[in-house]
Amino acid sequence: MTSNGHVGASAFVPAPRRIAEYTIEGFGTFYLRSLTEQERSEWESEHLDAHGMYDRSKAYRQKPSLIMRMVCDKDGDLLLPTDCLKNLLGMDSSVTSALYDACLQHLGTATIEEAVKN
Repeated sequence: MTSNGHVGASAFVPAPRRIAEYTIEGFGTFYLRSLTEQERSEWESEHLDAHGMYDRSKAYRQKPSLIMRMVCDKDGDLLLPTDCLKNLLGMDSSVTSALYDACLQHLGTATIEEAVKN
């Protein structure tokens, strides 16, 4: 922070990832890591059509693709391989919904529509 109370250039240097522990009753405890702006943009763009509009035909993968990008170990290393989409799609939807909600909470975003709109 500068002497006039504003942030300085050092505030824009990449910060360490935020890692937080979450628990879902009936599922267990897990860690989520924050996304960089690039990672979040890549995730958001997966759900857009050629005109930059939200494409509902791609909605079936929005939850698992975010979960794959955020579930990690206590050190922030990703746990899920990039080819586990099929496994996540086969999970109980109450679990994937709870995982997705925790991911959105950790991102500070309520919905994919809100994420894409911003």
